[in-house]
This record gives sequence, structure tokens and C-alpha cells, in this order.
Amino acid sequence: MAELADIYRQLSPAERGRHVPGQVFWIPAYGTMQDYHVVRIGRWDRTTEIANASFRIEKKSINTLGDSSDLFHHMPIPELKLKMGEELLVKKVKRRPAILVLREGVDTRRLALGYSGAGAKPNPNSHVFAPIFSLRKEDNVGSDYPATFIEKVALGELPEFIHLPAEGTILRNESMAVLTQMQMHGECFVEETSLCLKPLYLATALETFWQDLEGQILELEN
Repeated sequence: MAELADIYRQLSPAERGRHVPGQVFWIPAYGTMQDYHVVRIGRWDRTTEIANASFRIEKKSINTLGDSSDLFHHMPIPELKLKMGEELLVKKVKRRPAILVLREGVDTRRLALGYSGAGAKPNPNSHVFAPIFSLRKEDNVGSDYPATFIEKVALGELPEFIHLPAEGTILRNESMAVLTQMQMHGECFVEETSLCLKPLYLATALETFWQDLEGQILELEN
């Protein structure tokens, strides 16, 4: 198990604003839901502002998303940039810490125009994060992860999890970053902190995860 000095570092104000891989952010992490729920328009006079419309929540399945026989409810909403065949998903979210893994989440069409010479290369407008979950908390009776699982995470035996010991400021509990639940969020929806993983610790964890994933893929050939 690595020591705290080998895992964490504090970023300078200049580094903090640059958003470096391994930096800890607060993100609106969405939870996994059993069903899809979407926002649909209930009543709306198309000659008025969208703010005057009433909405309702509908339960949908993957094969009925973007597929409605009611064209009125399926019409584009310019104010929300909603097009034909698109839905507004309702997601449950929670503010939680996360590790910045990739800061190159750009608009693919703008990026393509940049590479083709038809426009400037866009700056990253979104980041990719691995959400952080507490493994155990003080006074958290009955809801901590099993001790055997925590031990495996701490020993690095489960490549999809990055072990994160409590450091006392942002991460008050022994935690893990989950690489199999990475999420992309716009810069305007996240909050930066000065806490960051050391490059070697993050790079080693990502390399181990990728090698394990490659091994699983190659096993399919056997």
C-alpha cells in the first residue's frame, strides 16, 4: 500500500486553474438508474416562450427513446436545442469528488472542422472524470464496503479501482476512484480543488487498468 506522500500533491494556484490530469474536482455525478425517464412537454402554445410550457416526466425504454407517434410531443424545441429524435433524460445526480482523467472532451464536429482546415482547433470544453466513492466512513454503521473488498482495492488487486487513502481535506474517508464509471462534464458544471494525484500513481493505475482490459479482450479470441 502506497504512502500518502507517494499518492497526493497540492497544486499551485496556476496549476489548479490549468486543470491537470489527476486533479480532484467536485462533479455532478449521475447515478445508475433502472429505467429511463424523460422530460416531455405537457401543454405549450408554440407561439409563446418555452418558459411558459408545462412539462411531465415519462418512463421510457431504450427502444422507445426518440420514437413517438405524437408529433406534438416530439417536436423540436429550439430554446433547449432539442431536435427530432432526441429526448431530455432525467438523471439522478449527487455532488461527489472525482479524478480528472482526460481534459480533451471536445465537440467532435468542431474538432473535425479544425483537422480539415475549415476552422480553428477548438479548446477542450469538457473533461472526463472517474467518480470517487468512499470505501468506509466514520460512524457509518452497516453500509461500508466489505473488509475483504477494501483490502483487495488497497492492494491493487482490482485494476478498475484506484485506491485513495483519506488525506484529511477533500477526501476525508478511505476511498476509490472507479474507472469503469467514467463520466464527461462541461467545465462550467464542475468545481476544481488543489488536491491532485501524483503523475506516477495515476499513470501506473491507468496502465494497469488498460492492460487488464486488453487481456480480457484477447481472452475472447481463445
